[in-house]
Amino acid sequence: MELAELSLDPGFRAGLRRLAEQHEADRAGVAGVRRDAVAVVRAEVAPALAAGVDPVSPHADPVLARATARYAGLCGRPDDAGLRRRLLDRLEAAHDPRRERYEHLLGVVNGWPPAESLAPVLDWAIRALRARPAGG
Repeated sequence: MELAELSLDPGFRAGLRRLAEQHEADRAGVAGVRRDAVAVVRAEVAPALAAGVDPVSPHADPVLARATARYAGLCGRPDDAGLRRRLLDRLEAAHDPRRERYEHLLGVVNGWPPAESLAPVLDWAIRALRARPAGG
């Protein structure tokens, strides 16, 4: 029932549509299958998060630099302040707890193994990006 309610929520549906449109925009003009922004960031941020790196500390700088460089490569853009704003927008859109709940419920219905929460990775990356508004 909860899955049906989420599926019928116009705000939630608009958020999912926005995520899909952002993913499509990131892939525009770039050949081949590409990971989405969240997957690219997760690959770099998860180890730093596990190691206890504070996202606003200077120790987070190389982690964020690797994540933004990978994202820049994903969408064929330079790693600059505009790209970092774009990435922040995508991560904020993905950081809707309803999306995670929706994916959990889909897993239950389909018998999929539970997925690890992306909330800590998204929190870390969003805080790191916000702490460096100039993109440096």
